[in-house]
Amino acid sequence: MKRMIPPTSLLAVVLAVLATSPGGAPAAPEPLAEELRPREPRVEVREGWLLGSSALVTEGGEVVSTSAFVPEGWCGLLDVRDALGYLSSPMESSRIPQDDGLSIVKPIFIVGPHRSGTTLLYKLLGRHPQVGYLNRANKRFPAWPRLAHLLTRMGSRDAPMEAQAVWDRARGPQDDVLTADQVTPEVRRFYRGLVSRVLDLRGAKRFVAKYPRLSVRLGWLDAIFPDAIFIHMARDWRAVVHSTVVRRVKREKRQGGWFGVRVPGWRDLQGLPHELASARIYRHVTEVLEQAARDLGPRVVRASYEELCSRPVESLRSLAERLELAWSPEFETTIPRDLRSANFKWREGLDPEKLERCRAEAPDLFSRYEEKESEKAPAR
Repeated sequence: MKRMIPPTSLLAVVLAVLATSPGGAPAAPEPLAEELRPREPRVEVREGWLLGSSALVTEGGEVVSTSAFVPEGWCGLLDVRDALGYLSSPMESSRIPQDDGLSIVKPIFIVGPHRSGTTLLYKLLGRHPQVGYLNRANKRFPAWPRLAHLLTRMGSRDAPMEAQAVWDRARGPQDDVLTADQVTPEVRRFYRGLVSRVLDLRGAKRFVAKYPRLSVRLGWLDAIFPDAIFIHMARDWRAVVHSTVVRRVKREKRQGGWFGVRVPGWRDLQGLPHELASARIYRHVTEVLEQAARDLGPRVVRASYEELCSRPVESLRSLAERLELAWSPEFETTIPRDLRSANFKWREGLDPEKLERCRAEAPDLFSRYEEKESEKAPAR
């Protein structure tokens, strides 16, 4: 009879094995084999569940059991003791590897104000076969990349995520700004080690991450990853303000916290109308990114939400070339052709008088980020 254990209960399984091991500690791990080897009993992964089973598996992968078995469903760890050995190997004992991440080449960071389309671009780039990213398990266990990878192979959802817990480890109490002089050797070693390990575990060549609050940390990121490429995701400021207001109102109803980048002086914005506060955040973040483009030159790449929605394939092909990501027919097939811009919503939801009040604070900047009628994509 089989017993099913959710992947999130891995620690309970570990404790159970420890309790039955001599001296309360697991036996020294054997080297992991490349091929499946017969063993009884063992634990297999099937459809996202950890299954205890007594089925034997031959070297060739055939089943010697009455139970169904799909070799592709295996995570490669044949029993819990192997899992313990995998997690407690010398490299994992310090959680993050102590190397300097020499294998990291031009990591990619998607930045921009909240609600500017960064998530959309992140998900699309995450489909590229050469790209590695942080997922839900990395978010939950930021200092344990191998555990996160194991949970992912056991069925934890694998999709690009912001992983705030990773990027906010070094954040101060005042705002979201971090600068190069705040990068200690320990901070640099942690982030380079984490990214290096994630790429290695995924078999990926390039790393991509997205987090709007990184928009005010480019100097900090540059000190950690000197060859990083930053994508400034630009979107019509009116659409961003409207979408931000909608999200902030929803969060207030749930009695949630602040929504948006914590720019310097963000607490003073809490008493302002949502539209004005959102416009000021947009302005500050955009000014920071425009200055970064002047300082870092071609390492800051501008991407357009409107172009991505109207011409997804052409837009991504051009972006991939600037990012030095190889284009392939396989990647192209993953790109949806029916992306629909949501920019029209601001016309229905923003009060014209409040809109003009916002524009008056920085007319030149806002005019650079307004979708012109002639540029609008045709209705689908």
